[in-house]
Amino acid sequence: MVWSLLRARRRERTQRRQRYQPACEVLEDRTVPDAATFTADFNTARSNQAMLDSFLAHGSNDQLTTTMAAQVAQGDVAVEQHLSQDAAELQYQVSVSLATQLGTLFQQEMQLLSQENQQIQAIAQVLATPLARGTPALSQFLGASLRQVQAQEAAFINYFSAAQNNVVSGLMPAYNFFENIKALAASNLARDKTFAPPATPAGATLADPTLLTLNLNPLDINLLGLEIKTSAIQITVSAQPGQGELLGNLLTDVANLLNLQGVNNALNNVLGSVVTLLNSASLSVSGVNSSGPFTNGQVATTPVLDLFIAPVHLNLLGALVDTSPIHLTITAHSGPGLVLGNVITDLANLFNPPLPKKLDLNFINGRLQELLNELNAQIPGIGSAAPTAPAATTTGTERVLSLVVPPINLNLLGLNLKTTQIQANIDAQTGNGDLLGNVITDLLNTLGATPQNLSTLSNNLNALLAKVVGVLNASNLTLASGALGSLSQVLQTLALPNLVNPTGTATAPILNLAIASTDGTTPPVDVNLLGVVVTTSNIQVQLIAQTGDGQVLGNLLYNVANLLNPGGSLNLLTILNVLGL
Repeated sequence: MVWSLLRARRRERTQRRQRYQPACEVLEDRTVPDAATFTADFNTARSNQAMLDSFLAHGSNDQLTTTMAAQVAQGDVAVEQHLSQDAAELQYQVSVSLATQLGTLFQQEMQLLSQENQQIQAIAQVLATPLARGTPALSQFLGASLRQVQAQEAAFINYFSAAQNNVVSGLMPAYNFFENIKALAASNLARDKTFAPPATPAGATLADPTLLTLNLNPLDINLLGLEIKTSAIQITVSAQPGQGELLGNLLTDVANLLNLQGVNNALNNVLGSVVTLLNSASLSVSGVNSSGPFTNGQVATTPVLDLFIAPVHLNLLGALVDTSPIHLTITAHSGPGLVLGNVITDLANLFNPPLPKKLDLNFINGRLQELLNELNAQIPGIGSAAPTAPAATTTGTERVLSLVVPPINLNLLGLNLKTTQIQANIDAQTGNGDLLGNVITDLLNTLGATPQNLSTLSNNLNALLAKVVGVLNASNLTLASGALGSLSQVLQTLALPNLVNPTGTATAPILNLAIASTDGTTPPVDVNLLGVVVTTSNIQVQLIAQTGDGQVLGNLLYNVANLLNPGGSLNLLTILNVLGL
């Protein structure tokens, strides 16, 4: 019985040793990553997968979403591989620690059990002697001693089993954690492969030939009594592929590679918000005399310009451009505090019926001078914009009118409107075949209009224009209360001044229209209609987005213009994706 018990104990110890032996064997020397490396890889992988979740939430059928998801997934492959390697190394480190601690406990247990076995064997040898078998008292004493040693051995076994369980329970969660990380990395790698770049269609065909549709909401702004209104304007760019349609075929192939619809939607979203903010804003100017002649103008409405342009259709080798009808009106509203409205109203009513039998330019010049004096008295603190001298007339022509619009520099909440000086000249040219030039020259001679009269007329009109531009340049645009808060969250984010450029003030060109001379001497626009010659100076009109605190329109347009910059942040791509939905 004693020997069978000893054999059973020996088998148990052998099985326990075999159970822990694989963990105790160190097969190779490894460099285990530190916690910072693992944490960095883990956080990066988690961020990438969260971004992919966001792309999936927005719909993977969108081509822009698919393209951006593929870029994220491609970059995440290496991260997930590193994370899997880190987890395997750290798991190995845990297993080594586990084996080391278990091995130490096992050796201690073996030493104590060896001592107990020696005692058991000594008692068993004594029990086997004839003396012990023939002496009941000795046999009883030895049996009690044997049971005591066996109980002590069982206690040692229980103790070490509990200690080994504590080691295992303390380290196995970490071991299992890294096992889960390896499984998660493998799953994410498989998922990354599902985000393949969108396939490029083989043929030059489009289900929808429309490439870009810009929608501009109706504009209705009031500039100190001068109201500018437009109809809704739509500009559509389409591709028409086919035989001989070079540009149509080219644009079709390019459109198949890009998600133009997402960019189109994002741009319309921002442009619509810009127009809405402009319509809600009000223009104010300081330096206006509270008791001037235009302080309490009579309330009236005077149409100044009514321009209608029918739909435009252009087809250039398959590249199609279409516009909706465009209706532009400029209306002068006179009344208290409406400086520009009052001035333009008085100018429009300067020469009302009943008309005289003969035109008297001196009378008109006198009325213009009176109007200019009143305007100077109304806004003494605002200077006139400074134009340069008009160009001289050419030989054989008579200057009828020369209008000069000084440079405009108007800041609309960060959307800067800048122009160069714009000059338009109307000259009459006489000679054989110059019917209209001859008629106008003879008419002016009949009226007694001298070159000095005509020059004074131009000067008075230009002085009024210089004052009006001076008022515009000195004015400030103010948003209506709560206008910014009414925007969506993504547009409010897009209106931040430091979204793209974190420091300082930045600018981006939005529009640059230039009509310039090719040689620097001849006018860029030169029209001669039967002796009536119309020429202009160089013309440049710029819209520039400027960022900064309070520059809401500038921030919006600057940031949207930079959303697709090469090497830009993935956060900006996410904003573009949300805007394009």
